[in-house]
Amino acid sequence: MAEGHSILRWARALRPMRGAPLVHVGLPERYRDKTGELLGQQIDRVDTHGKHLLIVLSGGQTLHCHA
Repeated sequence: MAEGHSILRWARALRPMRGAPLVHVGLPERYRDKTGELLGQQIDRVDTHGKHLLIVLSGGQTLHCHA
């Protein structure tokens, strides 16, 4: 199970991608119908809160990952 320091590393790895359009999105099966609306959006912000990774997109959605 990931700990807080792992989440911080993931956030640091994602932050350089801010402003670039998403060209591939891998989601769990139950959310696959959302893939089309996420493609082409940009990462506006990457935040962490404890073991939560929050990826804020240009279309207003926030991807929430919990480890």
